Amino acid sequence: MVVVRGTNLTYTTKVLFGTTAGKVLTGSTSTALRVAAPPHAAGVVDVRVVTSYGTSRIVTGDQFTYVAPPTVTGVAPDTGPSSGGTTVTITGSDLSSVTSVRFGDVIASNVEIVSPTSLTVTAPAHAFGAVDVIAAGPYGSSAMEPADVYHYDVG
Repeated sequence: MVVVRGTNLTYTTKVLFGTTAGKVLTGSTSTALRVAAPPHAAGVVDVRVVTSYGTSRIVTGDQFTYVAPPTVTGVAPDTGPSSGGTTVTITGSDLSSVTSVRFGDVIASNVEIVSPTSLTVTAPAHAFGAVDVIAAGPYGSSAMEPADVYHYDVG
C-alpha cells in the first residue's frame, strides 16, 4: 500500500503509476489516498492523481520506485542428503533484501547475505527428490527457474 498525500483529493477518479492505474483503497481522505500500486517493472515512475477537475502535474516529489524481486541463478552444491544440514551458496541478483529461503515448502535456516549476488543457507531436511530454491523478501519472491533446483539424495 502507498499513501499519496495532497489536497483536494476527494474527487479522485484514479491514481496513475506511470501509465497504469493503481487501486484506491478504503480509508482514503481529502488529503491522503491509500493506493495499491499496480504491478510494474523495476524502475522509477511518476505518480499522478486524476480527478474530475484534471490531472496533477509531474513534480520531483511524486516519484515511486519499483524494486525488482530477487532472482536465483545458481545453487551450489545442488545436491545434498535428505537429512539436510548442507551449507548451500545461492547466487543471483537483488539478494540483499532476502529475508527467507525455501527449499520446496521447507524454510532454510542460517540465511546469511554475503553480497547483492550471493547468500549462504543451511539446507533443511526434506524428502528425497528435486525441489526449487526460492528466495523471498519485501519486494517479492524469486521465480522458479531450472537453475534453482536442489536435489535431495537418500541418506
